[in-house]
Amino acid sequence: IFLKLIQNSTSVLPNTITFARSGYGISFTTNTSVAGNFTGIANNMINVGNATTSTYGIYASSFNTVNLFHNTINVNTLSSSLASALYLISPGANTRIVNNILYNRGSGYAYYHNNTIYPTESNYNNIYSAGLYVGYTGGTNHTTITTFRSSTAREANSVSKTVIWTGTNNTFLGAMDALLRGSNSYNNTSVGNVNTDFNNITRRIPPYMGAHELVPVANFTGGSIDSGCAGRTSVLSPTVAFTSAYPTPFTLTVAASNVRYQWTKGGIPIFDDGVRIFGSQTTTLTILNTNAFDEDNYALNAIIKDGAAEFNFIDTLTYQYAVFLRVNEPVVI
Repeated sequence: IFLKLIQNSTSVLPNTITFARSGYGISFTTNTSVAGNFTGIANNMINVGNATTSTYGIYASSFNTVNLFHNTINVNTLSSSLASALYLISPGANTRIVNNILYNRGSGYAYYHNNTIYPTESNYNNIYSAGLYVGYTGGTNHTTITTFRSSTAREANSVSKTVIWTGTNNTFLGAMDALLRGSNSYNNTSVGNVNTDFNNITRRIPPYMGAHELVPVANFTGGSIDSGCAGRTSVLSPTVAFTSAYPTPFTLTVAASNVRYQWTKGGIPIFDDGVRIFGSQTTTLTILNTNAFDEDNYALNAIIKDGAAEFNFIDTLTYQYAVFLRVNEPVVI
């Protein structure tokens, strides 16, 4: 996508740009919009390069009044060239680079400043390169986000970390990661942005950096009724799998720190007693010497912690599996 001499409001969203060769994912130059007429470049998924030629995810030169929000750029470029996930030359007034994933899976740069003129704001970005240099600022290579941050006086809340993708040559997040949470400050239309992701999923608070708002879902497999006999052992053990809907339903890798479990009986949490009740905070609840008082509605709550606060402003996303335990008296013959 090439933009040149833009003087009024323009939107570039959402696009999928993929090629395994040299070139530009998005290029815009000599854009002189007046204040208030923002060019918005957001929710774009850019996956370019073949590790042998110069490649730029987004290349921008001599521009102003531009918002780069929530773009995912995954490039494969050389360190010996000037290729980069994001390459900037002389950004002007009212330029903001926020909530982006600037990723180089090859050995090139992630974020390249051709000179020492920096955007009005650049923050809450993941700036990562598998090579030696995270970034470049007007003659200086930077091996860490710390020195890059110091040189630009930007990126106070940005990170530099690997991303688990759904595939090597992909731009969809493949695992929950609280460190990839960005800022909600620009998650609205009043500042020239949208509050949905690449797939039109409503952004959470705080949102993920990049174009993909990963929303985990717990899926349970098990019957709605389980029967046991008085005096025997009852085991409630549904299968739990975590998925995300996009790009297609796929299984999520879930760390122990991302989820906890809690069984309830009649809506009230139950806990291990060391005598009869075991596994109350696992996916398998075991009740020894079952009796008539154990017959009730049970529920397994999978409580996901992925760094986003839900409607109650607490970092929990809860899914529930419900089952009725019926206790039968043994047949006397």
